[in-house]
Amino acid sequence: MTLLSVNNLSVQTGGHSLVTDVSFDIQKGEWLAIIGQSGSGKSSRRQQSGGCSPRT
Repeated sequence: MTLLSVNNLSVQTGGHSLVTDVSFDIQKGEWLAIIGQSGSGKSSRRQQSGGCSPRT
């Protein structure tokens, strides 16, 4: 069972692309870790995929 499906997610702010064309599914029982350097868009990706941020 798919709990979360993200398709073609892109996030831009201040004219800069933070995340481009990211897609993934999370199935029941699966874990997903998003790692990266400071400022690489981890929190923006999480907020946008959860519907917590307005679309840009």
